[in-house]
Amino acid sequence: MSTCVHCDTDVLTLVRPAKPMQLVGCSQCHNPLLLQWDDTAKPQVLHGPGMDRVEDVSPRGSVIEGIFSILSDVISELPVLAEVPQRVVTAVHDPLSSMDDIAVIIEDDAVLSMKVLSLANSAYFATISEINDLSTACSRLGMRALANIAYAVANANLYKTNDPMAREVMQQLWCHAVATAHSAEAIGRKVGLDQNTSFIGGLVHDIGKAVLLDAITTKYTGNVGRLRESRELLVSVLDQHAPLVGLHVVQYWKLAPEFSFSTLYSQQPDQVPDEQWEKLTYTISLASIMADHCGYAIGDGDPASFDSAIYQESLGFSSEDIEELKTDLEDSLEAIVGVLSSM
Repeated sequence: MSTCVHCDTDVLTLVRPAKPMQLVGCSQCHNPLLLQWDDTAKPQVLHGPGMDRVEDVSPRGSVIEGIFSILSDVISELPVLAEVPQRVVTAVHDPLSSMDDIAVIIEDDAVLSMKVLSLANSAYFATISEINDLSTACSRLGMRALANIAYAVANANLYKTNDPMAREVMQQLWCHAVATAHSAEAIGRKVGLDQNTSFIGGLVHDIGKAVLLDAITTKYTGNVGRLRESRELLVSVLDQHAPLVGLHVVQYWKLAPEFSFSTLYSQQPDQVPDEQWEKLTYTISLASIMADHCGYAIGDGDPASFDSAIYQESLGFSSEDIEELKTDLEDSLEAIVGVLSSM
C-alpha cells in the first residue's frame, strides 16, 4: 500500500495510475502529493514540490482550516459535465460524426445553441451575412471551436452564486477563465500544443477560486470575519489557496493528468516536477497573465508586472512575440469573452 506522507491514506485508491509521474490531492489531509512510478507496482510518494503543506497555511481555528474541513463535501456536490455538452465533445472527437450530426445534438440545449449562433455571428469571425441556422453556424466555427464552446457552457454553472457580495467577483472569475482559455489556445497554436488541451487547461486553471469563493460565501457556516468585508483580502485568499483546491476539483472530475500539473502550478510554472507538462503549464501561466493585461484581471487593482524572460526561454518566444501576442489578443478577446461569458 502506498500512503500519504502526511497521513495514512492509501493514495492509490484516489486516482488511476499515470506513469511516470502524477499529482494527487490527499482526500484526508488535502495535501498535494507527487507519485513517482518506476518498474515496481508501487510508486514513491512525495509532497508536491514547491507547495506549502496545508497545516502550515491553515492555522488551527482559522477560516481556511474550516474551509478545508468541508472541502471534500463541497467538491462532491459539484455538477458533472452536462449531458448535451458531453455528447457534443464526444461527437467532435468521433471521426464518423458530421457537422449535421453535431448540430442535431446542439439543438437539444437552448443555451448551447444560442452561444454557437452568437459566436458564429460575432466580430471575431467577421461574418458577411447573418447566420440563422445551427448547421451553417457549426460549419463556420469548426469542430475545435464547437468542443471549446461545449466545455465553456458545461463549466458556466460553477460561476453562478446567490450571494450578492460574491456575484461580481464570480463574474470576474468567469470572464478571466474564458479569456485565459482563448489566450491559451492561441499560445498553444504557436508552440505546437494541442489546442483543445490548451483551451481546457486555461478554462480550469482557476477553477479552485470559484469553488473556494462559493465555499466561503455560501457553504461555510462559521464566521468568515473580514473576508466578507474586504475584497482585497478575499482575492488574496483565493490566490493563495485556489491552486490546491483546483487540484482536488480536477481529480474529482477525473480530467487528464496534465491538467493536475497545469492547475496546481499555473502560478509557479518553474516548479513543475514533470518536464513533459512544462510547456503546457507555462502556456497556461502566460495565458492567465495575458488575460489580466487585456482587462480581465480579478480584483480592482492593476495587473501585476511580470518577467517575460522566463516565458521567452520556456516557450521560445521573443519579447516582440509576446507584445504581438498581447496586441492580437486585445483585438479578439472582447468578442470571444462577450459571447462565452454571458451565461
